[in-house]
Amino acid sequence: MTSEKQSPADALLTTDWAAAFLDSPDFAKLWMHFRGLTPEGAEDQGAARALRLLSEVCSYWYSGDDINDPYGPAMHMGDRRTAAPIDLSQADLIILFDILPHVPYPPLAARIADVLWLKRYGPNPYEHATEAVRHWSDLFPVERSLKSGLLQNWPRFIDLALRHNMRPALSVMRKGLHSVFMNASGKVALDSLRLRLSLGSLEVEERRAMAKRMQALGSEEESPVFKRQMIRMAVHLYEGVDDKDSAAECRAAIVRSWVSEAEERSKGSLAVANSLYESALQDFREMPRAQRLRLNLSALEEELPRRISESGQAALDEMMVITSDPIDISDSMEMSRRAVGGKTAIEALRAFVALAAPMSPREEEETARAIMVESPFASLFGETHYSSQGRVVYKTNPGEAGPWGYEAALWSGMVRQFDIKVRLIVQGVVMPTLELLVNEHPLTLMDFHVIVEGSGIVPGDRKMTIAKALYAGYNYDFLQAVYIEAPQIEHLVRNAMQASGLRTTTINGDGIEQELGLSALLQREEVVRIFGENLVFELRALFAGPVGPNLRNEVAHGLLSDAHGQSIHVVYAWWFLLRLVFSPYWNRLQKQEAEKDSGGTVN
Repeated sequence: MTSEKQSPADALLTTDWAAAFLDSPDFAKLWMHFRGLTPEGAEDQGAARALRLLSEVCSYWYSGDDINDPYGPAMHMGDRRTAAPIDLSQADLIILFDILPHVPYPPLAARIADVLWLKRYGPNPYEHATEAVRHWSDLFPVERSLKSGLLQNWPRFIDLALRHNMRPALSVMRKGLHSVFMNASGKVALDSLRLRLSLGSLEVEERRAMAKRMQALGSEEESPVFKRQMIRMAVHLYEGVDDKDSAAECRAAIVRSWVSEAEERSKGSLAVANSLYESALQDFREMPRAQRLRLNLSALEEELPRRISESGQAALDEMMVITSDPIDISDSMEMSRRAVGGKTAIEALRAFVALAAPMSPREEEETARAIMVESPFASLFGETHYSSQGRVVYKTNPGEAGPWGYEAALWSGMVRQFDIKVRLIVQGVVMPTLELLVNEHPLTLMDFHVIVEGSGIVPGDRKMTIAKALYAGYNYDFLQAVYIEAPQIEHLVRNAMQASGLRTTTINGDGIEQELGLSALLQREEVVRIFGENLVFELRALFAGPVGPNLRNEVAHGLLSDAHGQSIHVVYAWWFLLRLVFSPYWNRLQKQEAEKDSGGTVN
């Protein structure tokens, strides 16, 4: 037995802690390893404390939302959670400081040094920041880190190096990532290039060489999704060196990829093909007319809208095909959690968006009429509607016409029924289940980008924007989510109408052409044909019009308070967007799996 004065760091060295670093594990594996080690073989209980601290530090979840507070708990369980840096005491920091020189694994050494920097430990905390970046740059060669959970931590140390202008480390990272990219393929090539671009300082010829390589990798890639991601990256690089012809050729390749996949998918599902044709049209419109002529693509200007129109009706089934067994809202918490728990991330998301069916205007109208019959006096008086700030925003008189072609009193009754169901769904289904979902599947921004990339309903130039809205809500930042989502919902509606050949502008008396707002767009009869009556009802009740939450207007004019930004309507709006985006993605996956199982085309 050693002296009682032995430090926890020294006691740690008597354990089998170093076995954790075999096979270059990510932080999740390290967390489980240190958590599972028992102190029986240690010389004293100091080892147990050291192992607990290492386990907690490895458990931190990197979100990247705040440069000064980048780590949070990995799991929330009601009023309980896993560890976070805020929990560390001064004594804990001393132990971590003592452990750091003995850590042989660069990612863990970088994480510990970063925590010491964030806690401003010691007389010169900046040394910990430089040490964190130095350890992370020791990862090279980096291929293994780009194939594991360590990938999501790269931006943290790049950001540290850039903010503090750590030139030697930046140089090592740039050269290392460039080397990886030039010798890799597939996802590793994409990820290494994204990281290299975030480091900046690209010479023109280096950017051009990267563009050519990414274009070549994209042309050889078999997966249509990765092919387009790679070639789209090449477009970005070519545009950075003002090579307009090469950029246009890459865009043409993306358009051809969408069309080729759409033609193949149309043999089994016109609904899938419709979303692919829409994506092709979006990318086609990004090409200057002169380049369309040069590349002999001008015919697509009429051909793509025609194909979209022909397959348009089938797209309605694509958006809302996800179904599940009905759930009794009164007993929904436990049932919804059982429906989502214990599944893969994709299966869990599928179950999550299917926990409640889209609301039907016919059902809400029937219910509202029944209530009006039971309470006839209510319809004898007008109504006054107030905003969340107490302003009068809408007044009606008995029998007066209201929004969307309904009688005013009837539409108000339909929105009230909508609100009741929204409250039940959010409180009884969405929030309890989201907690379980986040704990079991801590998805990253890039996970949501993959989903959005595979969902034909999102315009090509808004995919990362929508991914950020979904990611924000998934991390309970519903205020940020709705500020991103509300204007993008309007753009999504406008884009779908334009893709169907509908005009979305008006010309005023001065001859100036102006875009119609969301409320005006949703007045058009054709919008029901494009989206279906259920989806249009929810768009109207949630985002547009003076009766109801009117989120588009509230966001546009900065009227949402912090509290209102976490309201049931804002949470429902996020879940609505996830359902809207995930449904086509899921159905494309299902079609692909069905084709693989059948060994050919699904008929």
